[in-house]
Amino acid sequence: MKIVQICLAGIVLMFASCATSVGVWEGGSNTLDTTALRGEVEKSLIADSWVIVPTAAQLAALKAGPGGQQTWAYFTFTGGTGGGSQFQMAGKSHHRVNWLTFGILGLSLQGRARAVCAQWYETWAGNHPTTGSAAGSGS
Repeated sequence: MKIVQICLAGIVLMFASCATSVGVWEGGSNTLDTTALRGEVEKSLIADSWVIVPTAAQLAALKAGPGGQQTWAYFTFTGGTGGGSQFQMAGKSHHRVNWLTFGILGLSLQGRARAVCAQWYETWAGNHPTTGSAAGSGS
């Protein structure tokens, strides 16, 4: 019985330590293929002080904030018809000790993470006005 309680507590703690979603933004290019679009997105992220993190996802980036706050962005890229391509960015709010606070810190800092993601997306769209295919939803 004690083992079951420990396992259940571990599962709750695992879910609480996960990042909280802050929105989804979409963009793309009518002329770039997925490889070239990914390269442009990576350059833009690095220029804005994001750190590219190797993961199983197509592209993940982290931007550290004050006091342990972290904004994560996960990108997926798809090829379009006619040679273009699109990306979808899923923003997440996290904190270094999210597990210790049962996710409360990540949840309470959602606004900051949403603003960081929206700022990057607005900069991206401003620098690629002819290639943007959709506006970010941020929801």
